[in-house]
Amino acid sequence: MLKWTDPNASGTTCNSSAEVASIYLSSKLYCQDKELSTGLKLWKEYCQGISTPLLDLSGISVNATPAYLSSLSTVDPYRNKSISLTSPVLLTRSYYDISFRSNSAFYQALPRSIRIGWSVMGYWGSILVIGMLHRLWTYTRSAHVGSDDAEHGWHSRASPNKRNLASLRHYFNTHLVVPAAVRSYHQRRLWGCSIPNRLELLVVVGFWVMCIILNFGFYDIFTPNTRYDFNATSLSPKLSALTCSLRYQTTAHQVWKYVAQRTSVFAVACLPWVWLFAGRNNIFIWLTGWSFGTFNVFHRHLSRLTVLFAIVHSIAHTVVETVYSSSYQEDIKTLWLKFGIIAVIMMSFLGGLSFPYIRAKFYEAFLIGHITFAFILIIALFKHTAVLGTRFYSYLWPVVAIWSFDRSLRLVRLLYCNLRVSTNRGQRIQTSTAIATYSRDTGVIRLDVTVRGALTPSPGKYFYLYQFSTWRGWENHPFTVGTYTSIPKSLQTPSYSTAVGVSGLSPTLEVPVNNIGSIEQNSISSSSPLGEVKTSTKNTTGLVFWIRPYDGWTRRLQEQCLESSSSKQISSNTYQLRLSLALEGPYGHCLPLHNFDTVVMVIGGTGISTAIPYIHDRISRASLSSSSHYRKNSPISKIMLVWTARNRALIQEICDGQLADALLRGYFEASFYCTESNTIENSTGNIDEEHKQEKMTIHWGRPDVEDIIFSAGKEAQETNTRLAIMACGPAEMADAARRGVHSALKNGCREIWYFEEAYGW
Repeated sequence: MLKWTDPNASGTTCNSSAEVASIYLSSKLYCQDKELSTGLKLWKEYCQGISTPLLDLSGISVNATPAYLSSLSTVDPYRNKSISLTSPVLLTRSYYDISFRSNSAFYQALPRSIRIGWSVMGYWGSILVIGMLHRLWTYTRSAHVGSDDAEHGWHSRASPNKRNLASLRHYFNTHLVVPAAVRSYHQRRLWGCSIPNRLELLVVVGFWVMCIILNFGFYDIFTPNTRYDFNATSLSPKLSALTCSLRYQTTAHQVWKYVAQRTSVFAVACLPWVWLFAGRNNIFIWLTGWSFGTFNVFHRHLSRLTVLFAIVHSIAHTVVETVYSSSYQEDIKTLWLKFGIIAVIMMSFLGGLSFPYIRAKFYEAFLIGHITFAFILIIALFKHTAVLGTRFYSYLWPVVAIWSFDRSLRLVRLLYCNLRVSTNRGQRIQTSTAIATYSRDTGVIRLDVTVRGALTPSPGKYFYLYQFSTWRGWENHPFTVGTYTSIPKSLQTPSYSTAVGVSGLSPTLEVPVNNIGSIEQNSISSSSPLGEVKTSTKNTTGLVFWIRPYDGWTRRLQEQCLESSSSKQISSNTYQLRLSLALEGPYGHCLPLHNFDTVVMVIGGTGISTAIPYIHDRISRASLSSSSHYRKNSPISKIMLVWTARNRALIQEICDGQLADALLRGYFEASFYCTESNTIENSTGNIDEEHKQEKMTIHWGRPDVEDIIFSAGKEAQETNTRLAIMACGPAEMADAARRGVHSALKNGCREIWYFEEAYGW
């Protein structure tokens, strides 16, 4: 830095006559007219900002003749640091070029980082566009398969282009889509961590690599740099004691400064995607057809990167403020820095609460902390970034909009599913009612919910259940609809509601087993073959959920049933509770199982609630077999159910009820497995004898899922048919099904699709 001797100046570049004249004359000599006018404007704004008006330049401008400029001495500040100047001088051309580049790089750093930050938008936007195009292609192909290939076979008339496309699809399914990323772990946890499949991992790793490269590269770092050169006295005491060169000091300073800036941009740029992928009402779930679990994988990795960026930003900024400057003590008193510290702390808390162990063991703490800390985080970020104007609001306001949209739609779903305005004088406002029935024999809670209004969910739909009457009324959990019934308005009496509430359309209504199938058929008659949701003001809807008590709310629901039951119910090992529940939904998507020749359902425990609606949908479609249009759009010829349950009683109950009609159908095959040996040994003979005509056989132990799927794939390959595998059950079973599908793909079975119905944390 040059030293100026001016007794009337305050040590700034605004009121020292010699320094002001030198700056102006050097700019006049080296700058274009437009550059000069822009620079003067910024110079005046700077002086006004420090409350020191800029000296009048009119007199200096008049004297800036070529002759006067040629008479001035030229000075290079790098070589003349010890000279005290009392009169105007000119900067050397070389120093001007260095200074120009230094200031240009300094002021362009943030806009450049913001432009690079748009790569986050570009990356995820491209991924979503690919997903939407794939969904459109799949939908178009499914319609084509349903209309033509169902009658004539996919490969029999396939053109060379179609065969090439099928080969490419088979390659991707075999090596990317189906197999797990690490050995066979997907639903099972590896060292406490969930493992995505290979395609999800490829997307996630690609994003990590892109972010790391863009955050720690592409900086305009050079020496000498007038924005970062300084004397040793301006350093912190520790650094000034080090024997490091000025070049190293300048380079390190630039690196810390630019890394702090770039990581802050990326941290904020990721936030809209973090919120979008976490929401239940994410519109891209509908547009891409991807599961909530897939978006949850993206959400978790985006969140981790965001926390990492925020921590690196805070460390780098602290180094700049403490090591290369002495301004930290002053800045810590400002609101923008205080709120920045709060934001980093909130992000760290959010990341810490998201560890799998904490999330699984202390879910309520995770949920409440997530909402609370996220709310504080957004407020802190608005305050923290306000020092830079509104340039970061384009990232923050979308977060508010996404959150508001998701919560508003959740509220709309709650009101729609649970409240009805009636024209009856007796009860204007009608709400949903529910009856929970816990059986010690099955170990399962059957929850029958009567929804006001005929809301008919298609297969694959699930609802979030609330119990607002408890002190944890905010708690909600997802459960798949097992069956749904349309109750005519004429039958909506208290006695009928009670009967249906206890066991749906089950033997409680004293209906013979051989007639249950026809009643179940009537109960789903309002379900369209295409599975859309219909509503009517004349009927109410009965929804049935099967819930196995574990910890948390399901365990408390079981305890409520046990505490409120009468002696008559206790004697029958059945405990019943009438309660108030609210539903939010429906969520989920209907799988196109009707487009396949054979469907193998690998089910575990209460996962049967996922399979039953698809089986009923098949029965409903079969009733339309007289329609030629139906024959073209339903090639399915066989359903094979492989169901494993803990005890015989649950299998008995479902087979006597919801599966009774299906067991009589020629296209339906079922294999039942029970993991509790005592329940089989005591009653195998009775069950086999009773259901011999219904093809019901119960095996002890667990099925060889991989072998079953591999054999089905081999048969599909030999018969040139399309095969769908649907798995819903424990993590071990789902991973075994995935391995079986992968083995079939590697064996050459091209027309095999894998669908996994699981809720991802």
